[in-house]
Amino acid sequence: MELELKKEQFACYQALPQLSENREETTETIVPDYLPDIARIVDASGCLFLRSREIADGKAQVSGTVRMTLLYVAEDAQGMKSFEYTLPLDETIEGRALSGSADSCLDGRLCSCEVRMLNPRKVFTRVNVELTLTPYVPASLSVCSGVKEQEAYKIETLCEKKDIGIIRAIREKDFTFSDEVLLSGTKEPIQELLRTKCALRVTDCKSIGNKIVLKGVARLDAIYVDESGNLASMSSELPFSQILDGLAEEEGETTVRASLRLTGAEIHVGSESEPDNNRAISLRLYISAFTAVREVKSVCCVADLYSTAYDLTAKTETVELCDSAALVLRDVMTERGVESRMATRREEKRERRCARRRICACCISTKTPCRCSPSGGARCCSRPTFRAADRRGCRTCTRARSPRPSARTAWSCASP
Repeated sequence: MELELKKEQFACYQALPQLSENREETTETIVPDYLPDIARIVDASGCLFLRSREIADGKAQVSGTVRMTLLYVAEDAQGMKSFEYTLPLDETIEGRALSGSADSCLDGRLCSCEVRMLNPRKVFTRVNVELTLTPYVPASLSVCSGVKEQEAYKIETLCEKKDIGIIRAIREKDFTFSDEVLLSGTKEPIQELLRTKCALRVTDCKSIGNKIVLKGVARLDAIYVDESGNLASMSSELPFSQILDGLAEEEGETTVRASLRLTGAEIHVGSESEPDNNRAISLRLYISAFTAVREVKSVCCVADLYSTAYDLTAKTETVELCDSAALVLRDVMTERGVESRMATRREEKRERRCARRRICACCISTKTPCRCSPSGGARCCSRPTFRAADRRGCRTCTRARSPRPSARTAWSCASP
């Protein structure tokens, strides 16, 4: 007869392999009528905004824009000028992993941008964008914890306690971050803002009770023309924090992995209370935060069993209890490999130093008396020297197992 096993089910999410796509966009842009002609392009930079993603029928539709800023020298000696323009981005990512995915983490970066002047009123732009999508699908982890009617059939089990790491929850939140940056007292007020660039970074993310506390930094870099007509720059890091819903009940140790995505930005000179304040820069950032909550549980599972009264044949199956074990093992092996390579390099450097060291023609160590000296008391530093790589010498030095002198060095003993 077949025995029925006791199984524990753990609802979780499974992270599938990442899907990556590279997209190249090109466009031709005309300089606005209110700006002078282009004499020379100084710099071109872009900022990627990924606004939305929709998954349907095994495909992910990603939409966004690339905001370009062109900095150039104007004709007729009118100084430095700049203007902004956008490139639309619509990409379709296909993959079988997207068929049953409940949610996904979208990330992207601007790999390269190239701007070329076609004529004083028109420029050609080529950008390369890399998109990365990590799908998450609902899953269930089943662990065998025992056997039903164990005493009736006199079954003995071998149980092992294991720690399993599972993704318990996925949280996403869109929020707006607004702040102001004031120039230092040593800098002159802003006459014209030429270029701005913003980047996001996660500094801390952890679970406290049933909430997730996310902390990050928005870095703002700006180039502007001051009231004296000189180019100036400024940079500032603005901290922010957000609270997301976490697990209702925590049964083990939890860790949270977070990523930030910029969906839009508004940056201008002046503040909300003082729009004419040319010593302040106001920014409003539209951010999307994605978090995956991983929990470590301690479970007791059956590793082996047998019966003391009946013949029993057990069918075993390997269950991957922790999907992060391979990552931990890989990190440990990488660390050991780095340490091994560093030790090998240190040994090679030591050998090279020993090869360059000049020692006595008869002795290996520079701290021992010369073996070929009649008195035996002469130090190596008083004998003819050679490099340790040379191995030619006399029979006496060979019998004494000492290095042999080179052909350019006099023999250290009378016997040839």
